[in-house]
This record gives sequence, C-alpha cells and structure tokens, in this order.
Amino acid sequence: MLTPWLMILLNYIFERSGAPPFSMMPPLAAIAIAYALGEGCGRLACISFGCCYGKPLAGLPPLLRWLLSPFSSTSYDGATKKIAYADGLLKSKVVAVQAITTVLYTLAGICAMIAFLRGRSHFAYLLCVGVTQIWRFLTEFLRADYRGLGRISAYQVMALIAVAYAFGISFLAPVETFPADILKGLRPVWNPGIILLCQFLWIGIFLYMGRSQVTASRISFHVRKDRI
Repeated sequence: MLTPWLMILLNYIFERSGAPPFSMMPPLAAIAIAYALGEGCGRLACISFGCCYGKPLAGLPPLLRWLLSPFSSTSYDGATKKIAYADGLLKSKVVAVQAITTVLYTLAGICAMIAFLRGRSHFAYLLCVGVTQIWRFLTEFLRADYRGLGRISAYQVMALIAVAYAFGISFLAPVETFPADILKGLRPVWNPGIILLCQFLWIGIFLYMGRSQVTASRISFHVRKDRI
C-alpha cells in the first residue's frame, strides 16, 4: 500500500538531485510477483502446522462437496495440529484450502513472471494482485478456522480494498514497456553486503517465526536394564 507513494517520494528526490526518474510499475510488478510466490510457498507451512484449514466436506452443500471431494480434500493426524486442538477436526475430511492456494498463487506468480520478463509490468501487477486478493476473499468462505465474529472478515475487506487500490494505481501510472534483464538485475545482488543482510533477515525470521508458541516438546532418557 505504501510502495507507490515511497516511489513518488524517491522520484521527487531524484529529480531534485538531477537524477532521471524511474517508472513505478516494474518495481510494483516485481513486488507483487514476489508476494504471490512467497504466499504460495508459505501455505505449505499451513499444511504442515494444520492451520488455515477448510470446512468439513460433510457440512458443505452437495454440489460444492461433489466438486471439492475428489481433488481438493485433506485430513490431518496428530494432536499438535491446530485443526485438532482448535476445532476437533482430527482425521476429518476438510477442504484443502491451503493446497489450492499454493497451486493457484504459484501459477499466478509464474505467469506474471513471464509477462514481467516480456515488459508487461501492468499485466503482471494486476494478475498477481487480482488472483491473490480475489481468491483471498473467496477462500474465507471455505475456511473453518476462526475469522472473526461477522460473516465478512477483516481480511476480506482488506482484499477488496487491495484490488481496487491496485487497479487505481495501474490506471494512474503510464503504460510503458520495459523488457527485464535478469542477469543485469542479479549483479547488484551478488554483493557481500546484500548477501549478509539477507542472511541476517532469514535468521531473524527463523528465530521469531520458526518456533511454535502453542506447542511444546519433552525429551526423556532412561536406562535399559537388559543391557547393563
């Protein structure tokens, strides 16, 4: 949401310093692609942890149950899964919301990446934002985990606002063709400072988000008397 305005501020600073301004859409498209791919991969963690799970198939309307049952249903085993201790749906067939999201977002990211490499930044940006946020709005109706007290969740409201906001930004930005050069873009990344920054970010994210706050473990040792 803030990125377009930060780019406008940077362009203003560049113009004051005599540097040429840059186009807004290619960076926005790149960020949108990164979001789609990151969210797609991130939903694999939801499958592992058993969160963001779908509704039980048995409670869906017959037509929807028939459509989702053969290809998009899943069940969980293990008391440490969120679906087990939050809703008691252990070993129940539920809509595989996370798996569908993973496939859909990853495909959207790949298609947008192809468009981005061909210079179609507007299309790549709107494709990623449109697919991810419209699906986010729809998928909330298929989820069984807690989403708030109302029928329409805060996430759904934010998703619709994001779509309208993205189309507004793309309408205001001029349509330009900028064929991307991957090799040229990778050269600045191959820098010790950038590499160390990414490593510290990864370590920080792992230490903060890689440890569960709701599950615990215990290690015990005992003596095998038959081998004494």
